[in-house]
Amino acid sequence: MFGTAVGSMRAKDGCLEIGVGITAKDTDGMRAKLKRIVNRQILVEAGPGLFARSQQRRPHSSGAGS
Repeated sequence: MFGTAVGSMRAKDGCLEIGVGITAKDTDGMRAKLKRIVNRQILVEAGPGLFARSQQRRPHSSGAGS
């Protein structure tokens, strides 16, 4: 869902994007999942409740010996 997103998204936007409900229970669950992804440094929390893709890229190992 963040692959095509321009800028930051809120938890409610994420719920709408994947087609789940937008009740408080649903958005709270989505927010908790997004915060776990932030802890893994895949996303960043750009502001209170705003989530975006991390600009930090992890280096890929090519598998070739040096």
